Amino acid sequence: MKLAIVTPYPPSKVALKEYAFHLAKSFAQKEAIEELILLTDRTDKPKNLSFTTAGCWVKVKQCWSLDSYTNVVSVIRALNKTKPNAVLFNLQFTNFGNKKVATALGLLLPAMCKWKKIPTIVLLHNTVKYSNMLNNKYKDNVLLQKGNNLLSAFYERLLLQANEVVFTLQKNVDDYKNIYKNKNISLIPHGTFYIPEVSSNTEFEGTLQVLAFGKFGINKKVDRLIEAIEKIRYRRNIDVEIVIAGTDSDEVTGYLENVKELYANVPKLKFTGYVEDYEVPAIFNRSTVVVLPYVEYGGSSEVLHITASYGKAMVVPNIGDFRDKLAQEGFLGEFYETDSVDSMAEAIESLLLDEEYRAQQETANALAARVNPMDKVTDMYMERFYKMLSSKKEQPVVKKKLKTIKSISFLK
Repeated sequence: MKLAIVTPYPPSKVALKEYAFHLAKSFAQKEAIEELILLTDRTDKPKNLSFTTAGCWVKVKQCWSLDSYTNVVSVIRALNKTKPNAVLFNLQFTNFGNKKVATALGLLLPAMCKWKKIPTIVLLHNTVKYSNMLNNKYKDNVLLQKGNNLLSAFYERLLLQANEVVFTLQKNVDDYKNIYKNKNISLIPHGTFYIPEVSSNTEFEGTLQVLAFGKFGINKKVDRLIEAIEKIRYRRNIDVEIVIAGTDSDEVTGYLENVKELYANVPKLKFTGYVEDYEVPAIFNRSTVVVLPYVEYGGSSEVLHITASYGKAMVVPNIGDFRDKLAQEGFLGEFYETDSVDSMAEAIESLLLDEEYRAQQETANALAARVNPMDKVTDMYMERFYKMLSSKKEQPVVKKKLKTIKSISFLK
């Protein structure tokens, strides 16, 4: 199979680039994939292809940019040139930008692939409801709210023109099926990136460590986490280290530097900066509890799956679809209310002080993470593509060209 993936890809400032890397890595290790074509966003530095393959040829074409009105032209040109058997879109609603016209043109691409009779799947990591572009922007203006609801429906209907739209959360599948009555909506799990050979409950002596991992400043912030640990230290007199592992979100600059200055007097507060892939195991294995300090839900959380894969107890926000995600994946976590430092402190404290309870979470999360490794997830996509390709071969040849195809034939 010759598979193309339209996706942000590292190094990049666009969301989902890390997921794309692991998706590509898994597909490249499939013997059935003869050629993997990555149709990525444009970056100054070369794309990261530091993974082994099963002999397939991995080709990168940087052919689109944020907020560009020509993305639809350049991506179609790349598809015409590379001629894949199938296309997978790895998307959030704002991957092609925040400008409405540029976004709509980018989201038209899956439908155009289907019109070109290329089997197409859209992996959608969030819904318009949780898109930064639309979330709470016009909450005080009823007319603008209605306008954005119509725009949201338009975006969603564009994507539903693909052969299949896939979510990683069953609730989103059910919601979209109820609203649009489409049958081409299904569930494929998020998948687990890291499956350590050994994962066991760790007994800690001396300093306990609370870890926050990822990118901070937009939908994840660490201010309340630091304040929560200070409360625990004051009332329990226990030795706790805080580790903030990661960087600012791509959309902000200086958030963590400001946090460092604001909490300069807080003891045992460590900022690691960017964490290389080879450093990830040590960072997680050393931690006692992992906190996901979200202030709002932004779609599927990669940190949630990484935490579970290393068999760690986690403190999770009681927002968005986190409860549904944990229930669906079989993960366990202690919930906190995002607007309350006291709630977060109580959740962290319950895991730090109760070793038996913490061990139960660690074991459950490690076992649940092994249910859907990326290798299994990519097999699910390949099964769907094979069915589409088989169905395509069985269909009679239609000699009459569609007007829609004619309209883009100049791109060849």
